[in-house]
Order: sequence, then structure tokens, then C-alpha cells
Amino acid sequence: MMLIFLILYISILLFSFLFLIFFLYTVWTYKRKECIPIVYIYFVIACNFIQILVEILQDVIPNFMSIEQYKWYRHKFVIHISVIDNFAYGYPIFLTLLMVTERFYIVFHPFGQLFSNKNLWIYCSLLAVTTMIFWLIPYFSECPVIFDYTTLSFIPESECEHILTYIFDMYNWIIPVTCMLLNVGLILYLSYKRRESDDQLSISRRNHEKMMMVQAVACTLFLLIFDIFYHTMNKVAEYIKLSDSIVEFLFHFQVSAIALLCFLIYFVGTPATRRIILEKMETIMDKWKKKPEVSVISNKISVVLDK
Repeated sequence: MMLIFLILYISILLFSFLFLIFFLYTVWTYKRKECIPIVYIYFVIACNFIQILVEILQDVIPNFMSIEQYKWYRHKFVIHISVIDNFAYGYPIFLTLLMVTERFYIVFHPFGQLFSNKNLWIYCSLLAVTTMIFWLIPYFSECPVIFDYTTLSFIPESECEHILTYIFDMYNWIIPVTCMLLNVGLILYLSYKRRESDDQLSISRRNHEKMMMVQAVACTLFLLIFDIFYHTMNKVAEYIKLSDSIVEFLFHFQVSAIALLCFLIYFVGTPATRRIILEKMETIMDKWKKKPEVSVISNKISVVLDK
């Protein structure tokens, strides 16, 4: 059973990796970048790549080690990898705050430049640096939290738990819940205030705002569902003794959801980016179909010329 879970898990990681490459190529070559939240997409893609790499190092490679080998590997490498893992998990959560803040600013300042793409690069980069510092503090304070594959859980390296780690573990759910409530409130406000307009600029801007809103809601909803599931399973495990196979299944289900972050948010949850991806796939397929035809025609022409 564990072998089946591992094979499925590796398949999901491979699928997500290939999807990320294609998604990155799609948005990189997309000509109307101003119509999509391109900066957020780039940062979430980068974060998802990091998550997949970390999961391979933490969750896949240990399957091919003995207990003694894993102890050495955990002490030498996993203790450092866990910092990157915490960053890759925490950054999208903090990023939703920036998304919601931008939505409110755009609604009340439609032509403001505070959240232009140039500024967003700065904000997202500063947020990434801040998030990394947030996790480096416990790491250098000799209270790092390290993933242990033998127990499939994060455990403190020392007896004490750093205050930042404790705060994040206990209260990180507040961020997606708050962002979801703010998104719902903003949607209701826009539904109340918005009037029909035949102005093409207004319609175009409305479509852009709608896409930005859907992205924020999809990202927040994913994090909220994942967080609810994670905390629910932890509570259940405290009162009910689960079999090893169930624990293994739940673990791989959770980490698979993290690996599919971009796929679930931008393909499943956001219709606009899903349409862009499908259009790119259709374009590539059409080019492949035309190549044999061109080859046949060129061969026929060469035969005629030879005659």
C-alpha cells in the first residue's frame, strides 16, 4: 500500500512540475500580460517550484534510505531544507494579504499606481525577504522545526519551541479566514455599487478586476480548505488511533495538494488563466498537426521539380 501511495505521489509531483513549466512558458509568451496578474503568477510559480523540490528532498528520497542513513541525512540536510519548506508554505499565505490589499485599493482608487506591476515586483520581493527572515530567526535561535519522515510530522529540534513558530502554527489560519471574509465583503460591495455600462474601457477594466478577484478568492480558498483539513486531521489524530496506511494516505494527500498549488489555483480555480492555458495548448497542437502537411507538400514539390 505504501508503495502505491509513493508511486502516485511521485506521479503527481512529475505532473505538477511539467504543468509549471508549461504554465510559465504560457504566461511568459502571453502578449496581453497587462490583463492578467502576471507578477503574482510569477511568484506563485517560483514558490511552487521550490515546494516540489523540497518535497522530493524531504518526502521522496528518504524512501530509498535505511534508518541510519536517514538519521545522517536528516541531521546534515533536512534541518536546512525545512527552513525553505517553511518559507514555501508560508509565503503564499502572506501573499494573499497583499492580493486583498490591492483589490481594495483598486476598487477605491481605480486609476492609482500604487500597485502597478513595477511596484508589485518590489512588494512581492520584500514580502519574500520578510518571510524568509521570519523563518530564519527560529533557525538561528537553535529552535528550528524539522520535518521527520519517520513520523511524518514537524518536530522541534530542541525542547523549546520558538515564539514565532508557535504563533504561526497556532494562528496562521486567521490570515486565509480574514482574507476570505474581506473578499466576500468586497464582492457584495461591488455587486451593490456597480452599474451597467456600455463603455468599452469600463467593460475591459471590469473583466480585469473580475479576474484579479477570482485569483485572490481561489488562492485564499485553497489555503483555507487546506488549513481546515490539516488542523482537523491533527485533532482527529489526537483522539483516534489511525492505522499507518491511513496516516500515510492523509500525509500524501496533503503534500500532493501543496505540490498542485498552481494547478489548483490557476487552472482549476481561475477560468481566465485556464482559458489562456488551453488556448496555448490548442495553438501548439495545431502547429504539430500542420508540420506533416507542410512536409508532404514540400516533398511533392521536390518530386515535380526533379521531373
